[in-house]
Amino acid sequence: MRAFATLTGLLTMAFLMGTSFYGTSAVQAQAKAAPSPQMSFFITSAGPGDGANLGGLAGADRHCAALAAKAGAPDRGWRAYLSTQGSGAVNARDRIGSGPWYNAKGVVIARDTPGFIANRIGVYWSYVAMSEALQQGLTVEEADSIVGRPMGIPKTGIFGLADLTGIDLAPHINASMLKLLPKDDPFAAEFEPDGALPKLIAEMIAKGRTGRKGGGGFYRRVDGAKQALDFATGEYPPQQKARLESAKAAKAGLRALVEHPDKGGKYAWAVLSRTLSYAARLAEEIAFDLPDVDRAMKTGYAWKHGPFEQIDQLGPGYLAGRLKAEGRPAPKLLEAAGENAFYKTDGEKALHLVFKGR
Repeated sequence: MRAFATLTGLLTMAFLMGTSFYGTSAVQAQAKAAPSPQMSFFITSAGPGDGANLGGLAGADRHCAALAAKAGAPDRGWRAYLSTQGSGAVNARDRIGSGPWYNAKGVVIARDTPGFIANRIGVYWSYVAMSEALQQGLTVEEADSIVGRPMGIPKTGIFGLADLTGIDLAPHINASMLKLLPKDDPFAAEFEPDGALPKLIAEMIAKGRTGRKGGGGFYRRVDGAKQALDFATGEYPPQQKARLESAKAAKAGLRALVEHPDKGGKYAWAVLSRTLSYAARLAEEIAFDLPDVDRAMKTGYAWKHGPFEQIDQLGPGYLAGRLKAEGRPAPKLLEAAGENAFYKTDGEKALHLVFKGR
């Protein structure tokens, strides 16, 4: 087993992000004390300061080792979880040996599966959020007004976060993930290399529109004024404030958001129903228990609520019933929960649904 770090993030086409909106390394945030000597995994968004240029695999490894050392973690031969392409391509999975892997608290947090927990869900979520926005005809501003604070996502929204983390990493991390996934995985099955979103990302990269570090991406500033990309024209008109009633309705909860009849409500349902059912489908494969999944998304992607916490807000029975009504299968885990919540309290005890046989 090798120790490794994921330079992870909001990936649709994948972007460098991760836990450290908050500091130099997620190691300290995860441990809140001296890291465990067993620690063999951490997530970080703290880049070396040159955007997507990590200095190759060797540079990325050195950067991860430096972050671990700064946080007081043991020297375990740290490696970044990254792949390369072209002649002599290296697969990220082949660089790290086999698990299990331990976080800074010494807790086993990752099974030996593609993308582990956060990236497995996060890659799919961000692909869904961006591609649904294009397909349903939302503007950049409208999409970010829904997949943002109303869903407990950082206020920059899905497209704003893409700009923050760097758009040019997208094709590389997507390709790496797709190599690892089984063909029946929804992301592998649904991803369209020649679809609207991959084409848009490729065009933006070709024009140097790689996000904030490239002088603009989905948003840009000109003479102090913020502009947003128009998907139809490729131009940058002045940013317009999104005025979707569904975003206001979300103050009453996620169900009020997804039941709102405007296009924001329909978009929210498309993103949440696909993402949450994906998480429920994969949970037993990628995690040891439900809290592992929720912690991974809250720590790795800065979500306010994890997937199963969000399902509880909607109601497992509600989500399963609406999926079936639309002719979509309900994951077995949703069926097992029935009308019960995944989390509940018994006096001072916090309880959660366990996987069958555990």
